[in-house]
Formats: sequence, C-alpha cells, structure tokens
Amino acid sequence: MPPDLLRDRSLQAGLLELPFTAIHAVRANELPFRHNDPFDRGMLGQTLAESFTFVSQDEKIRLYDLPLCYF
Repeated sequence: MPPDLLRDRSLQAGLLELPFTAIHAVRANELPFRHNDPFDRGMLGQTLAESFTFVSQDEKIRLYDLPLCYF
C-alpha cells in the first residue's frame, strides 16, 4: 500500500499522528545501545515518554525492557 494511502486510511480509522518531540529524543538517548536503527530507537523513545505499548515483528526490539506486543 502506498504511504499516502496508508496514512489516509489510518487517519480515517481514527488513528492519530504523533509528532516527534524533544522528550522523545531524550528518552531514546537514555536507552541502552542494543539496536542501531535510529528510527526504531526514536519510536522506542516515544513509547517510553507516552507510556505506550510498542507493536513490532522485529526480534531486536525484544532486547529492551518495554511494554511490547510482539507478533
């Protein structure tokens, strides 16, 4: 699915976009260096700052002690 269509459908379904803020960067920087993908680390920082559950298929994400839904 093209990214624009995915975004449109996600918004239509009631999902909200989450801007990346300074506190998200701070939380990402506090993570131990177990995964070198900066985009994933940023999303993990958002997970911590917002008290979310992270949903992923990436086995490397399991290296972190975070609320996780792995499928």
